Amino acid sequence: MTRGPTGANIMVKGHSLDGTHLGGHGSGGDMPLEGPFHISAKLDRLMLRDNVAVSPLSLEMAGIGDRPATMTMSGSLSKSATIVGEIAPAEQGRRLTLNTTDAGLLVKGLFGFSSIKSGRLDLSATLPGKAGDPSSENPSVPDYQGKITLRDFKVLNQPFLTRLFTAGSLGGLTNLMQGQGIGVDKLDVPFSSKGGVVAIHDARATGPAIGLTAGGYIDRAKNAVALKGTMVPVFGLNSVLGSIPVLGNVLVSKPGEGVFGMTYSVKGNADQPDLNINPLSVLTPGILRRIFEGKMPNAAQAPSNQVSVPPSTAPVPVSQQ
Repeated sequence: MTRGPTGANIMVKGHSLDGTHLGGHGSGGDMPLEGPFHISAKLDRLMLRDNVAVSPLSLEMAGIGDRPATMTMSGSLSKSATIVGEIAPAEQGRRLTLNTTDAGLLVKGLFGFSSIKSGRLDLSATLPGKAGDPSSENPSVPDYQGKITLRDFKVLNQPFLTRLFTAGSLGGLTNLMQGQGIGVDKLDVPFSSKGGVVAIHDARATGPAIGLTAGGYIDRAKNAVALKGTMVPVFGLNSVLGSIPVLGNVLVSKPGEGVFGMTYSVKGNADQPDLNINPLSVLTPGILRRIFEGKMPNAAQAPSNQVSVPPSTAPVPVSQQ
């Protein structure tokens, strides 16, 4: 690393680098740099978790402090899987894109999450302002926002979904997931983040065996989660009536749902949250199901966003004798 009039210039070259900490809690951008910087990395191998590696890896990044201005990244997760990323100036700030042809490998390497098999991942996000702009204190301006899309993947042996299917008396889906896996054609997760609280907006997954919708928040700092949505078994058949004009909107109500489905809620510690299913909601089609779903969790309700009120310092009146 050298320092000059244009800031810090960091060059990293070598055979292998330990990157197993990249997907951990609190690893989202604690960059120990001040002022302008430029990073150039050429590695034969970046080791992630569970023997997953990006090999080779090429990275060029520039920015100011903990705010990147530009980035280009490319590498290989396997002989047939690639990963590419970019940060570039855009009309409303900076645009981040990340794409890989094997989402299962990337998620396993970053988070140790082995329940996703294959799939294509496309992430697109907007970072507000320029790198040199100060962080906004306006609570309505997110640190970043965008959408994650996964296509053509399978889910296998996922403990949370096992609990969800069991609570909904969907033993057939549990058996399928523990066998060849549940196929998902597409998963869309629109999101925004402020102060470490990620808000999920109208997320939905669709596949031949099941459909899911979700909304709420994930509080990374407090490791808390609150989500609500609807689970729709046999999605392909269940959603056919949704294509009927007007009537379909009433019967289905939301994209990614079907005529019949069960509402669920998830809340508490992200490692083992409380799960509730409303079995009566399966008897209620479409638009009326919103009654059972209730009000969606809001990021403002996240533990990290709760302002503690200090105890009153007013003098206590002395009672008269």
